[in-house]
Amino acid sequence: MNKKIIIIILLALIILGIIFRKRLVLLYYKSFQIVSDNEISNAFKNLSSIFSKEIMQNAEKIFKLETNYYSSDGFKKTFGAGMESFSGAYPWGWTSMQSYWDSFNKYKPLGTVLLTENTTGKQVYYLSFKSFEAGLFAVCKILELRGNDAGAWKSLTDENIKSDYRNRLTNIQNSYA
Repeated sequence: MNKKIIIIILLALIILGIIFRKRLVLLYYKSFQIVSDNEISNAFKNLSSIFSKEIMQNAEKIFKLETNYYSSDGFKKTFGAGMESFSGAYPWGWTSMQSYWDSFNKYKPLGTVLLTENTTGKQVYYLSFKSFEAGLFAVCKILELRGNDAGAWKSLTDENIKSDYRNRLTNIQNSYA
């Protein structure tokens, strides 16, 4: 009798898991967030007057992919979506962003943080921002400068890498943009 009850309970949990899988996954990710849904929502609202809806949608997908839905250790330490530093001083190799960061000082990076890159295991310096909104501004501005090519977040020149990255973003749903 106990085996039958356990089997029924397990089957019920499996069925519920299948039905509510998306919600359960989102609840799991949200349990690790360092910024609240309200902060994320407000950042998207604040920047919606600066950037197009399409740019905001791509930025949200990039953030979700690069930060494991706003929960990665790197995100918690940088509020960014994995912007590597390419030099030791401001603007840390991001010369195309300098005039925008100078104009919008509240979005200017604070500096860099040394973290382990997930794919290679190498130690890499990443730009660190004072808020999620500042990190979001950087991603949106870079997308705007690159013609909203989300694949260019991963590579500027390799079309295969760009295409693969765009495909990885395809199944990510927008919640805020």
